[in-house]
Amino acid sequence: MYPLRFKPIFRQYIWGGQRLAIELGKRLGPREHFAESWEIVDHGEDQSIVTSGELKGHSLHELITQYRCEILGDHVFEQISDPRLPE
Repeated sequence: MYPLRFKPIFRQYIWGGQRLAIELGKRLGPREHFAESWEIVDHGEDQSIVTSGELKGHSLHELITQYRCEILGDHVFEQISDPRLPE
């Protein structure tokens, strides 16, 4: 597997602001206020999506389902039927 890069998911909350842009260089609009940046996630409808290469557009859940050992290693989750990452 090549190094995978994912599109982050930005979460808006009442306490959000511009610190993700100012301190971490995240590309946010000037009027957008976000409190969290989920860099990699497989949680229900919230899915990290590959941004480049032949797997571009695939979700993390799809990759874990199709390439479990390549992504997580030979022994991770072998006893668990649902391969989603823990919450």
